[in-house]
Amino acid sequence: MPTDYNAILGQMINSPFATPKDRERMVALLLRDHDDKYVTKEQIKDVMEMAEMMKKDFFDSKERQLKEFMEAHQPQQTSKSKKIFTHKPSDMVSFLYQFSINNDIKWFTHVPDADMNFIYPEYVEKAKKWFGDNTKKLSINASTYTNISNFIFDTGSKAQDAYNERIDCGWKDMKEWCAANEGRHPYDVLVGDYRFEHFINVFKNTIQFRTDNSDYLFNKRVRSFLQKEVSNNPDIKISFTKEFRAIGSSTRTYIDVRQLFSFLKIIMKWIVENKTKGSAVGIDLYEDEASYTLSINHIGSYLNLDDEKLKGLSGDFQKARNILLNVADWTILADEYKRGALKIICLGSTTQNEGKEVVSENIIEPVQDAIGGVKHLITFYKNV
Repeated sequence: MPTDYNAILGQMINSPFATPKDRERMVALLLRDHDDKYVTKEQIKDVMEMAEMMKKDFFDSKERQLKEFMEAHQPQQTSKSKKIFTHKPSDMVSFLYQFSINNDIKWFTHVPDADMNFIYPEYVEKAKKWFGDNTKKLSINASTYTNISNFIFDTGSKAQDAYNERIDCGWKDMKEWCAANEGRHPYDVLVGDYRFEHFINVFKNTIQFRTDNSDYLFNKRVRSFLQKEVSNNPDIKISFTKEFRAIGSSTRTYIDVRQLFSFLKIIMKWIVENKTKGSAVGIDLYEDEASYTLSINHIGSYLNLDDEKLKGLSGDFQKARNILLNVADWTILADEYKRGALKIICLGSTTQNEGKEVVSENIIEPVQDAIGGVKHLITFYKNV
């Protein structure tokens, strides 16, 4: 044992990364393995006292931090408190729909008029003002807003496509060209092997499901994505109803496809993790006057979650809710291991969020008849 053993231990115990439990373990090891030739029992006693003092300081500090946090987040007690919003996907549809109808921002995603006088800095300023004004009063998914900003504004970051891959060229990359070609829109400008139009279309496909290109229809994109997520599990069989194929061929709405696909990735991960409960998955699509509902039914499966996890405020459950926040409604109909059949409203008209985090619990209701599996109902809204 080296002569500086006590010094090394002291450094370890003093480390900012050592928790009180770590320090107690270090002392226990020292008591067991110390060599009286280098470290006396008196020195060990000193180290133990130091560890106890540091433990007390640690918890005193944590208690103080908790108190400060609670005081800072008491409603109506400080101007710094975040505003509470209600989950509202229709706000997101209205917001994204502006890329079709609002002359201040639509030209970032549309073919320009032949006689258009496009002054890039002016349109950027108009867009910044419009975005700023509307995000204060609308329920907008924070990740959606960030991704749009990354494509249009000079944020220093690249936007991502529907599959979370980087979009290599955005409007900020056309800034110098626009300055040198004042009044012209860069839609047809060659960027590497593509025209700028290509990157605009990649971005458009992250914020809407379109019907003007057969390669990007809802039923094709969703089917391909779901099948890819289980491609390494050939025992899982996915079937699609004729309604999914028919309605999905004409599904047209503004939605953050990237967030929706990120959410579906978690759902398919859960199905893979629970494939021993059932290997069949049924996909359906419903439509009414104002919305579409995608149904993903893991046939024969069931839930086995404790009460805390069912609340949806921790782990993957909370992550999935935050991803889909203000993008779509989400309800689970499921057989549950102990309670029978349940209806779990994960995202609905009463769901509250603070900033980008869901803060209200899932609403859990008993259902009389068995479901026959775990069914996820994802409802997204039309441009009405």
